Amino acid sequence: MRIPSFSRREFIVAGGALIAASSVPDWAEAFQPSAAGDAARAEAAETALARAAALGASYADIRINRYRRESISTRERQVQNVSRSASYGMGLRVLVDGAWGFAATNQVDAASARTVAEQAIAIAKANGILQTRKVVLANADKVIASWNNPIKRDPFEVPLETKTAFLFKLNETAMAVKGVSFVNSQLQFVDEQKYFASSEGSRITQRLVRTNPTFTTTATASGDFQTRAVGDRAKLLG
Repeated sequence: MRIPSFSRREFIVAGGALIAASSVPDWAEAFQPSAAGDAARAEAAETALARAAALGASYADIRINRYRRESISTRERQVQNVSRSASYGMGLRVLVDGAWGFAATNQVDAASARTVAEQAIAIAKANGILQTRKVVLANADKVIASWNNPIKRDPFEVPLETKTAFLFKLNETAMAVKGVSFVNSQLQFVDEQKYFASSEGSRITQRLVRTNPTFTTTATASGDFQTRAVGDRAKLLG
């Protein structure tokens, strides 16, 4: 919804200030690397794997993932929506007597890890009652690795005002084309931090940062209209 009492620049600045005051501290600080955070994550993983083995799992693996998302939407010269969210949790998979069990939680600590292991074991045993064919795993190498996808500029560190200005410029370029009546544009960013650990000894850390720019234009002429959408995971913002 457009706010007539604000200029476009005032709207951007005010919106950015509101977000900074309300959600950025927790949203940003949670994604800063820390030895304490890595240690707590490793402790939860090791606790879950150990508890699963003690309860009879022949194999177990755990994924502890943290996600950060940002989305900015505009239409012509208006900001339609700005949203930011974050989530964190772990999921444990176990194999008991040839049957799979799975459990998950959004709490990453040793106590929750033990509970998740017990739940996953119980589910595997319940699945085993009806399972007619046992799961047999292929041999797999132990892998210890860390990997980040290469990025020249972290999109989450680009100011909100810069991103919004980029979308407005895109909209104005499209609106300058004869016949174009409406333009919607959006930037979406996802930051995935993943940790994998298995009872076979693998320990893998990954970080994936993805961008997804999209825009839609509608043109009218002679009583007819056509709409085209464009989207690509491309390099943006320099």
